[in-house]
Amino acid sequence: MLQELGQLSIAETQMVLLTATLPPHLEDKLFERMFWQREEVTLIRGSTVRPNIAYSVVDGERGVEARKAQLESIVTETLRDPTQPEGKVLVMCESVPGVEQVNRSGLFPCEQYHAKMSDAAREEVLEQFRSGATRAVIATDSIGGVRGRATELQFDDPLVQQYMDGQPPQCRRIAIDRFLSHCGVRSAKPPSPTGLRSLSQRPFDSELKTDTCATQYNEMASLFSIPHELLQEAVLRLDKVALKRLRCVSRDCAGLVTPLLFREVVFDLEPGGCDRLVAIAGHPLLRLIPRSLRFTRRRGLKGFQSIEAWQKATVYVYNSLVHQDEVESILPQMMTQSEWAGLGDTTRWRLYREYVAEQQGTYAYVSAFALSIAMRRGLVLKHDAVYSNIDSSLLHGKVEDFLNALDRLTAVTTFTHTAAHEWDVAWGLTWRRVQFHSQGLFGWGNDEYDADCDAVQLFTALSAVSSASNSLTSSTFFTRGYAFWGLPSLHRLTHQATGMEVDGNYWFPSLSTDNDEFTHDDPSLFAEIREIGGPLAFMQRTESLTRQLVAWERSFSRLTSLICRVDTGWLERSDERLIAATGLSNCLQYATGVEDLRLVFRPDAITDEPPWYIRPGGLDQLPRPDKAGLTESEQISLRIFGAMLPICANLRSLHLSLETTASDLLGLFARLSSLRHLELYYVILLTGNGHWEAILEGAAEQLHLERVGLRSLVDFNGTQSRCILHPDTPAFKAKGGNGNLYKEYEKAIVHFVLRRSDSLPHLTSEEYLRFAQGS
Repeated sequence: MLQELGQLSIAETQMVLLTATLPPHLEDKLFERMFWQREEVTLIRGSTVRPNIAYSVVDGERGVEARKAQLESIVTETLRDPTQPEGKVLVMCESVPGVEQVNRSGLFPCEQYHAKMSDAAREEVLEQFRSGATRAVIATDSIGGVRGRATELQFDDPLVQQYMDGQPPQCRRIAIDRFLSHCGVRSAKPPSPTGLRSLSQRPFDSELKTDTCATQYNEMASLFSIPHELLQEAVLRLDKVALKRLRCVSRDCAGLVTPLLFREVVFDLEPGGCDRLVAIAGHPLLRLIPRSLRFTRRRGLKGFQSIEAWQKATVYVYNSLVHQDEVESILPQMMTQSEWAGLGDTTRWRLYREYVAEQQGTYAYVSAFALSIAMRRGLVLKHDAVYSNIDSSLLHGKVEDFLNALDRLTAVTTFTHTAAHEWDVAWGLTWRRVQFHSQGLFGWGNDEYDADCDAVQLFTALSAVSSASNSLTSSTFFTRGYAFWGLPSLHRLTHQATGMEVDGNYWFPSLSTDNDEFTHDDPSLFAEIREIGGPLAFMQRTESLTRQLVAWERSFSRLTSLICRVDTGWLERSDERLIAATGLSNCLQYATGVEDLRLVFRPDAITDEPPWYIRPGGLDQLPRPDKAGLTESEQISLRIFGAMLPICANLRSLHLSLETTASDLLGLFARLSSLRHLELYYVILLTGNGHWEAILEGAAEQLHLERVGLRSLVDFNGTQSRCILHPDTPAFKAKGGNGNLYKEYEKAIVHFVLRRSDSLPHLTSEEYLRFAQGS
């Protein structure tokens, strides 16, 4: 079969291959047959789009008789299900003897279906199965016509018509491609099903009073006569605006499009940020659709030291201060240059004050929202007087609505955090009708509150989603600094005196966090003890905070997939990295069910792009830690890898990007018995803590991998740094064709780790090139 697929490689077109049986260890063989590189292929592993189908896997018993008893139990229980009195069962076997053996066993009433039967006999079995006269059929994969045939549409293309008539599924992929072409869906970028798009431009009249309406009705009838997966393929290529319009055409269109529009719900904890989530959760049907919750803040309000800095950051002023090449055009609907010039000083001052007030009000609302959730969980907090400008009853109502909405979204399986302020170039670019210059915001504005505001909302949102009555199994989030981690930080984030000073100099009052514990000489701590009612009240509050933190950490036990990115580039004090690592390790130790782990703990962690020290010339600027700094880095590595040891048994995919030691990595490899996919990107071995030769040899010896990804691995020989597997290495960029050798160099190392070759090639690029050219 794989050899036959290889013949498709001569077709110069896009391809989509569908399989439910290809083992992961044969993926590389398939790519080799198709003459594809793995990085050229997008793998999509997901459940069916059919709402009436669910997948489940049952571990088979050992022994033939035990398996027969297990099969009898499953089928009998299904046939006797009172909720499906007319339900049917189709048992698939790999071979004709298997079908006959099960049929002869007499485990349950059934009919058999396979290729050795006559056409008339097979047709009779199918007819009985369709009509319900026979409720159980045992068959091989030759049963291709079980589903109802759609014969209302006729196509010139024979393969499409064969598929429509229920012919064997071997032609399915070609049928879909040709059907999309038949509908006008081309390979242009982006492809657009023009028929569906034009249909979504006009409302549908169900009364059919005119010929036009009759034409629309015929179009709709033809549209929904085709197989669901073909229609779904076309609809997936529509943009969101077209999907919303198509949803309004008819009930059938609404049923088709609604799961796509409401599969993911975006929210934040700023004013109005939860309204859509609450509205969807309150709908009896829509609340069953969302599978993913995405937390991302919608708008950015930068901090400015003065009105002069605020004005200089606008596009109206900054454009006059830069070269012509750096001038940015004014967006539509924004204030024009002439309108800005016509504003008086009083008006500009009023706008600036309103900007600052809106920024401070947003931060105060977020903090009050987080505190209200904390109070609902039993924290001893008082903040009504602090937020005198916020309606407490309204706020508590919003909190109740938010938490109740999370409990009603029972089908949610995924939580994703997108830190828009870290990567979105348009973050804070507009406010009302005032537009700022992107470089002006960077030069005159500051985002000192963005990380804290994001940390407060992220902790509150993630802990609320994790404790809700849903099916959460996957979590993705990004944090910058240590504000997200540790008990002192939680004290700080939910401080009862949280608020903004009049001049906006601070948001959260600071607490000492020198050693991830409260110090006896911290003046702010003594002040808080007095304000909260004495030592006993303070201890009760600390106990409540600790219980909340532990409950949140234990919620990680629900996950099977975890992506955690911690940006350490903004940590000002040396111990802040250790605090973040401690908080991370406390969460990891409970994630015993995780099968897919992606852990990034380094500067520039927001993306998979190379950090600054990996780029050309960066290694020379990489600071060499002193003895104390090296000890701290070793402690961080030890804590993170120590927390990972309890979760090793189930890990099948692991991505690491951090500083570590050879002993920690090799100790981890020894426990990863189930790991099949390993990625090491931008990993630094600390000075004096081993070299990559030992790591790669250990991986090849201890792991049984099917896929490996290696990129930009750094170690040290004394004070001299070395970076291997970096495609921008000058040696591979040199003239004479050496650049083409990088893929061979990478492939040779990967094949060694996968046990496809016996010897590890030279890791240093210069040595590898010298050996390759010499041979």
